[in-house]
Formats: sequence, C-alpha cells, structure tokens
Amino acid sequence: MYVILVGMNHKTAPVEMREKLSFAKNRMPDVYSSLLDDPSLKECIVVSTCNRTEVYAASKDVEAATDSIKGFLSSQSGVNVQTLQDHLYTLTCRKAIEHLFRVAAGLDSMILGENEILGQVSDAYEMACACRSSGVILNTLFQRAISVGKKVRTETGICCGVVSVGSAAVQLATKVFGCVKESNVLLIGAGEIGELVAKYIISMLDPSVEDRASRITVCNRSYDRAVELANKIGASPAPFDDLEGHLIDADIVISCTASPGYIISVEQLRYVMDRRGNRPKDDIVIIDIAVPRDVEPEAGKLENVYLYNIDDLQSIADEGLKQRQSALADAERIVKEKVDVFLRWLNSSSVTPVIKSITEKAADIRDEELTAAFSKLGELTEREERIIRSMAKSIVSRLIATPIKQLKEQAGTDQGHLYTQVARSLFGIKKGVRE
Repeated sequence: MYVILVGMNHKTAPVEMREKLSFAKNRMPDVYSSLLDDPSLKECIVVSTCNRTEVYAASKDVEAATDSIKGFLSSQSGVNVQTLQDHLYTLTCRKAIEHLFRVAAGLDSMILGENEILGQVSDAYEMACACRSSGVILNTLFQRAISVGKKVRTETGICCGVVSVGSAAVQLATKVFGCVKESNVLLIGAGEIGELVAKYIISMLDPSVEDRASRITVCNRSYDRAVELANKIGASPAPFDDLEGHLIDADIVISCTASPGYIISVEQLRYVMDRRGNRPKDDIVIIDIAVPRDVEPEAGKLENVYLYNIDDLQSIADEGLKQRQSALADAERIVKEKVDVFLRWLNSSSVTPVIKSITEKAADIRDEELTAAFSKLGELTEREERIIRSMAKSIVSRLIATPIKQLKEQAGTDQGHLYTQVARSLFGIKKGVRE
C-alpha cells in the first residue's frame, strides 16, 4: 500500500481557484463516499482549509488512484483536468509523508509556524474517522503527523512571535486604516477563526475604554453564537439581518464565515457607501479571509472601499518570518527523523506481502521441480536427496535475493510503487494473491 497526495495550496493556486475546492464539514460524508466509490482508493483523508485542499490516499495502484483523485477534484471544481493540473501537486511515498508532517508542523503555511493548521489537520483526521474513510495506513500517518506538529512547536522556537491568519488580518487593517483602537470594527462570522480575530482585536484595545463594546460588533447567521462570542470578548452582538446597517457604521470589516457564496455583493456595498453620510472617515477597509470568499471581488473597485482577501496577508506574514527562521533547521530535522521512522514502518507493511508472494511462489516452483526430478531419478540415498534439496533451495534463494533487496531499498522512495509493480509482473503475481 502506498501513500499518495494530490492537492493545491496558497503557493500553487490563487484564492479564486482554491475556493472552487473548499469543502465544508457538512459535505465531507458525500465527499468521502464519492472518492471511495473508486476501487483504487482504499483509504482517504481530505484536508480542506482556507489555504489548501489536499487529498491523501492509500492505494496499491498509484497511477489509477492519482487519476481518480484528479478526476474527482475536476468534477467538484467544474474545472477541466488539464487546467486544474497547473495548480495541483502530486506527491507519493516519502515526499507525500514529508509534506503532511511539514504541514502539521506549520512549515508549509503562509505564516511560518502558524498554530491553527495543527488543529485543522487533527479535525480532518477526526472527520475521516467519523466517516470511516481511513484505515491503518492513513490513521497511523495522521497520528504521527499530529505528534510531529506538537513536538516541533514544543521543542523549537518556530512559534516565537508567530501571527495567525486572524492576527495578520488585524495587522493589515491597522496598516491600511490606521489606529484600530479608534475604529468601529465589524466582525462577520463567529466560528473558530472569527473568535481568534476577535481576541486579537481585543488585545489591541485599551481595557479601560468605556465604549469598548460599541466599538466591536459580532454579526453571525446564528444570533445565539454571535451573542456567545460577544459576551466572551466584551463586544456587541448583531443579527445577520442587520448586516447592512452595521456595515454603514463600520470602519473596519473582517469577514470569515463558512458561507458557500458571497454574503456582501457590489450592490449591497454601493448602497452602504451611499448612506454613510458625513462620517469623519469615509473609507471602509474590508478584509475577507473566508474561502470561498464572502465579498464579491468587484466591490473593491468602489470609491473609498479597500477590499483585501486572504492572499493579501502574505506581506504581513513575511514580516514575522526572520525571527522564526533560526528555528526552521531544528524543525526540519525533527520532521526528517519522524519521516524516516514512519517509512520504516510503512515499508515493512507495503513490501512484505509482495516479498512473501515472491518467496512462496519460488518455493512452490522449487518443490514442483524437485518432485518431478526425484520421480525420474529413481532410488536415491537419504544423503543424495538432502544434497539435491539443499542445492535447489540455495539456487532459488540466490536468484530472488537481489530482487528482494531492491524492493526493500526502493520501497520508501518515489519509485517504490513502480518497483513493486514490476516485481509483480516479472514474477507473475496477481494483485490480491497471497497479500
């Protein structure tokens, strides 16, 4: 069984493409059902965040599994495979394992060392378990990845001064608009990211300010959730039906809902801007960190509207990079060590059945030929029969020794599955036989 990864992230695809492949939690049972309809995919786990969508799979047929995943992603996104291919990366064996470990450790994130991704990897694993789409291979892989993520954060300084996506959004707003302390902030979305954003905003405000609650408004489709978060941080809750009214009063808007489509259109924002009146500040800064996006992109062309999406956070992320670079080498060392450990386990589980099949088939042929030879030789002494049997065993063992050694050595490389397929073909071993 081989580990395969097909995915896209913020390095290979813009948000316009990533949002086409963003899977909400309530869709995951159907996603897994569709993926596992293909017999080449034995196990699957999907990691879908604002910055990446990655499909991890365990399969005995790398080519068929890879084609199946790409076909699935194409059908889900509505983008043909040829176009989609330009934004995808396909990794197998060691490279796929190393990639996941780096993701969990925060080494492949837009913001080096970010903490949220570890929780997202853990959530993806738990969802796959709930949907029964994973098995021994991917369960072990993701358990090890989560352990690596924790170890890197505990033993290195990779999180030193780290900013999350939420805090980066607030920093961007500060850069563009000026002092957040004196601004009216509207937070749309009260989920996990929304709460992180809210906490960061609160940390920047003076706790002695009496009208603090009036400065921050939490708006959410579920009003109860908006009230819960507002009470927790000392802000004001708002029903979603009052969104336009609160947009009129806002200086800074940070939107991070899980809506499948736009919640703010160009026309809505044009209406809002026409009714802002003689405000001290005409500008409104909107930072849309949702994937799929919450705000219609064309809204950014309106006068006095400064619209940013999650990809615009890269410059903020780069600012905090230097102080964490020194910890990168230690983090990469931990990842490499743990990849080696996992590969030793995986290799034994992936090539052992094939090696066993080769050994058993060789032994069967040896015994058949010995039986035929003895029937022709007539009476032999016990010593003569023992010598012939020993010679036959030695010849067979020496003939298969080199192929078996190569299989073991290549099992953990990107070409490992090809060696196994060639071995099956050369020795006439059918898939599933003796495995």
